[in-house]
Amino acid sequence: LKKDGVSIETVSDNDVKSHSADQKAPKTLNIPSLGIYSRVLPLGLLAPNNNVQQLDVPKNISDSGWYDCTINPVAANRCAQKKLPNDGNTEFANLIDGHSCEGFSYKCVFNDLSKVKENSEIIIELGSGEKITYKVKKVITVPLSEVDMAAMMRPITKGGEGLNIITCAGNWTAKDSRGQETLDKRVEVFAIKE
Repeated sequence: LKKDGVSIETVSDNDVKSHSADQKAPKTLNIPSLGIYSRVLPLGLLAPNNNVQQLDVPKNISDSGWYDCTINPVAANRCAQKKLPNDGNTEFANLIDGHSCEGFSYKCVFNDLSKVKENSEIIIELGSGEKITYKVKKVITVPLSEVDMAAMMRPITKGGEGLNIITCAGNWTAKDSRGQETLDKRVEVFAIKE
């Protein structure tokens, strides 16, 4: 089953547990307070449209995507080194995205993301099995036109290792940079490694 090229088939906890990733890359994302437990897949930027590049999204509504900056059809825009969890890099944050299915009967990974509270835990498990815990510091919902992707790429706390999450919210009245129908707001979550 697919909607706009995205699978709406359920991913089981066993599918999440058996998912694999590179040793230092995110494998799973767990937000216990919301009951979120998902596979994390590496994603990059899409080819430019009207001179704008857009972050890709997972191909299943149950998955979350980690921005792997080396995945980019524009060679000059690829980063030289990935931002990985627990790498000590406090200049850039890890960025995760995923679907929200407002207005539909099925459940997407980040349907309830706006309900996460400050100081809630977000646990990233790496491909090696190591678990890294982040604490939520800020949750905001902004109009699509006010999303600051540069801010989403930085830790909210200077000198902290950041993990930021973005998803859609609101009403189906907006268009993305590719002219596709999208929700008119974004939920942004900013967390820092404990």
